Amino acid sequence: MRILVSGATVRTRDSWGLKAIERDPHNFRAGVLLAGCYMSAGQCDEGLRIAKSMHELAPDFAETNLLMVTHLARAGKRADALRVLKSWEHRRDDRYVHPILRAIAYAWLGEKSLALDAMRDTIDARHTVCLFARSAPFLEPLHGLPEFDRMLTEAGLPQHLKADST
Repeated sequence: MRILVSGATVRTRDSWGLKAIERDPHNFRAGVLLAGCYMSAGQCDEGLRIAKSMHELAPDFAETNLLMVTHLARAGKRADALRVLKSWEHRRDDRYVHPILRAIAYAWLGEKSLALDAMRDTIDARHTVCLFARSAPFLEPLHGLPEFDRMLTEAGLPQHLKADST
């Protein structure tokens, strides 16, 4: 099975993410990426399973906490997602957290204002996700919001990409 994620093709059964986890079961960053691939492909149960195991490995890291929040919220478990977010916010340290992670988590929690604030920070950081933000599945809750569209337009991002017809 092949999944198209952010313009890159990932094989779910024998992907490098699975191999990396097999070789180093404590490589939570590979698991975070893999769980995100499953989420983008709409395989929420598998993504949530991986997110939970990565969260158990690294409960104090932003990536695993925001991943859990996103997967729980997407699965309709808002109360659980808020519990994880609140718990993490109380014990987090000063490590840098990329704003796109916050934007995704807040978007799926339905916290549109906080998600848009984090998206502004993402644009300011010139993250490559901005290039496909209008169609990225993980930002789906923001799609169709006039503020989101206006923000991307003001940043000079294209309305849509057209294939060369020649």
